[in-house]
Amino acid sequence: MKGALSSFFWQVSATCLFFLVAQSAFGESPLTHATFSLLGTRYSTFFDAGSTGAIKLIISPAASATSEPLIVHHFALSDDDEETSAFTYDPQSTFSLSLSVGAWSPGAHYVIARMPLTHRIRWMHCEILPATNYSPPTASISRSELLARYHKLVMRKMSAFFDEDTTGTWLANDPDSDYHWMREDAYYAIALLDDPATSSHARANAILKTLAQAQDRILSSPTYGWFYTNAADLRTPQNASTFFIPPILASLCLNPPPSLQPDSLQEIREALLHVTNGVMSRFSFSPVYENFYFMGTATLALCGEIFDNQEWRELARAKLESAHSFFLPRGSGSEWNSPVYTAVSDWALLLIATHSRDEAMRSLASQLRERMWLDVALTLNPIHRQQVGPFSRVYEDGVRGGAGLTAFALANGLNLEGFDSPMRLAEMVAARHSLDINPSYWIAKVGGSFSLPLHYAMTDTTSTTPRSVRQQNIYGDTCSYIAKDYSLGSCSSTTPSLLGMEGFLLQIYDSRMPVGVAAHFSRAGITNNDAFGYEIGSTEDMFGFQHENRLLWLVDRTFPASTGLASQVFFGVIGDERFSQWEDWRVDNSPVEPPASIPLGSLVTARRGSAYLGFVPLYASSLGPRNRYAAIVRSSGHIALTLFGLDSATPQDIGNQRFEAAFAIVCGSASEGLSYEQFVAECLAHSTIEIVETATERSFAWEWGQTMNAAFSRSTRQWLSRLADGKEVSQDILLADFAVQSPTGTLSLHDFSAWNLPSYAWAVCPRLSPAALLVNPSSTPAEVFTSWTSGSLTLRPFALETIQRPPTSSINDWRPY
Repeated sequence: MKGALSSFFWQVSATCLFFLVAQSAFGESPLTHATFSLLGTRYSTFFDAGSTGAIKLIISPAASATSEPLIVHHFALSDDDEETSAFTYDPQSTFSLSLSVGAWSPGAHYVIARMPLTHRIRWMHCEILPATNYSPPTASISRSELLARYHKLVMRKMSAFFDEDTTGTWLANDPDSDYHWMREDAYYAIALLDDPATSSHARANAILKTLAQAQDRILSSPTYGWFYTNAADLRTPQNASTFFIPPILASLCLNPPPSLQPDSLQEIREALLHVTNGVMSRFSFSPVYENFYFMGTATLALCGEIFDNQEWRELARAKLESAHSFFLPRGSGSEWNSPVYTAVSDWALLLIATHSRDEAMRSLASQLRERMWLDVALTLNPIHRQQVGPFSRVYEDGVRGGAGLTAFALANGLNLEGFDSPMRLAEMVAARHSLDINPSYWIAKVGGSFSLPLHYAMTDTTSTTPRSVRQQNIYGDTCSYIAKDYSLGSCSSTTPSLLGMEGFLLQIYDSRMPVGVAAHFSRAGITNNDAFGYEIGSTEDMFGFQHENRLLWLVDRTFPASTGLASQVFFGVIGDERFSQWEDWRVDNSPVEPPASIPLGSLVTARRGSAYLGFVPLYASSLGPRNRYAAIVRSSGHIALTLFGLDSATPQDIGNQRFEAAFAIVCGSASEGLSYEQFVAECLAHSTIEIVETATERSFAWEWGQTMNAAFSRSTRQWLSRLADGKEVSQDILLADFAVQSPTGTLSLHDFSAWNLPSYAWAVCPRLSPAALLVNPSSTPAEVFTSWTSGSLTLRPFALETIQRPPTSSINDWRPY
């Protein structure tokens, strides 16, 4: 639907007038008399391709004192599909407008209604599903093409939501709770500065001067130096504005574009002095929420260069050294494998590596960056160009396979299509997390490439699958099993956890889903006959023991005294069935149809595409009456396999009660050589799980080929042991077919070996890669030896050394490291 007004299928009950109205001096506010309805959707805000459905706008009478103009703007996020028209709103009657979506392109769409005379706005989004099934992306894209795409994307979205009276944009995340957040305006300003139009330059400079001045500059204030949420109606200190805006401003100071006016630059410099003196030189929190930590460190490092302040440089270096000391002995950073925050930390570290004149600091930043991306490389599926779980921090769009900040960075660093497809962007909009689209141009502009070994690992689609990856992290360890038709990932513990942890994630690769992924996540909590979906329950207090495609998954939670009444206490797996479903459900090989109650200890199986699922509810402690011990439940586009500690028609008080439950999961697929019938038969004939419970401990023995033995302490809520075929699974700090980290002085990977190493040195050597990456994580030089080099090699402190494969080398050891 491009161009012709007739293709809009306008249906109007008000008189059309086409004119422009000058705006007055106050900012926009929500148009509360307006409501949008979506008619004929497939699910929630998703329409089928070619749908006969529509978006309907209703504005009730008396929305204004007098007649006034109404501007309605529709645009597609991912292409040039766009239309704007104007009407006159009559306060004596109801305004009604219906927009047919049948000709709209696949992806996310917005409709914005504005009354410019009284400065009011109301908007809605929808998503159009593609007409054809998903197929894995294969194309490449140049960095220049990607920059142009992201520039257009940011300009299209943020210009549509720009509010001239506040010199800022609406967040455009949730139409029911929208507001202005000037952190997002900083991303918009970067795109505007690089736009060819002089009007864009004027807008960028106005934005930058506004946000630079929106800051607490009272020296005696406890929030001195902090930036505000916005410069208009939320002039309150805000942590994300304070930590995210300064590195962007500092980069403009170090490399001012011709479009940046001198007075804007001066305002920026003054703001940076205040925020560095008041906040960045004083913050003392540890790098647990590492994106904030690295943003603050980047501001210190860059402002040290801008103002030639050696004290700030040294403080930045000390903070990077602290990050090394904090992360490396624990095996990983705290925000490992995050579809959101990996990219945020990446651009902060890149700014330091690019702009600092301190060689040690540049090396520290580069080494931390490489180590951070290793977590992603370990669990990236290069065929689908999707991160595999579990995730330290993620939001709904990332769980469902949406784009996200890390996907934008991967597209830029690998020059590959597919990470930012229209439907992956649509998942962001549908999940009301579209704010993460705003930094896409900034990410591409500041972004860097990956070292050769990491690049190879992230793009090698010929690697043998399935593969298993185990890695230590700050709270425990993770395991991911990556197969052609599915991936299964879990954490040993989700307690304590950061905001947004998904400690369990099963991803089924299903071509009927918009982005080819059907996500399954674990939740526990209370309900009052609520629908099972992403929002229900929480992820805390869960514990996992995974070996390849098998997982024991436990919950042990005591509800606070303030919890109150509940009809159900549940624990289980919730799967995405919005656009395709599991089929051929069986309980102990007998066909069933959801909803269905299932006995504890029974085997529940189903198939979806070429993937198979086996689920065994093991135990669930009783917190009251139970109509069901376990069940298969379909609700609101999701499937839930749940165990119940309480399932009662009469709500019960569960405050201070302890809930313990567990289930086992096994996955398989046709690509692994089994039919569905064979998978079910194998599970029934060869899989046995024995549980022994005492007052202080539970032990598990899962026999099926390799035996899984485990012991879990009920008193400390910790794993006492986890053995796969007699071997403790957590003994290696980093384990994969192309990466290894060792607490000892030697390591070996394929045909590459090194010795005389400092503790926790690590190497990356993907299969058939022409080079290996060897890293010194210590603060002192190390003289090391490798099988690929003659004589010794000196690794500088915190240095990364790329070692070329000698011509005589060959891969002769294919053991799964």
